[in-house]
Amino acid sequence: MAHRSPTVTLGTANHAMNLLFSNSEAASPAPPFTANCEPTLDEILEDPIVRQLMARDGVTEATGRRFADGMGESMVRGEQPR
Repeated sequence: MAHRSPTVTLGTANHAMNLLFSNSEAASPAPPFTANCEPTLDEILEDPIVRQLMARDGVTEATGRRFADGMGESMVRGEQPR
């Protein structure tokens, strides 16, 4: 018999997190998890940590977008990343 992972619904997971971290001082809860969903480039570039890393490395938003566009085009052509 194959091992099956327990099924956890989002409501149950949120309830468990609230029980574990009821005294948390977080400014706001994390956005809800959506299975198999990648953040958009806009969402990534809006992230404050990503912004800090980009500033530290001297990368502008325009440069990041050009890089992402180039990677997408390479993947469409079937090229392997270097």
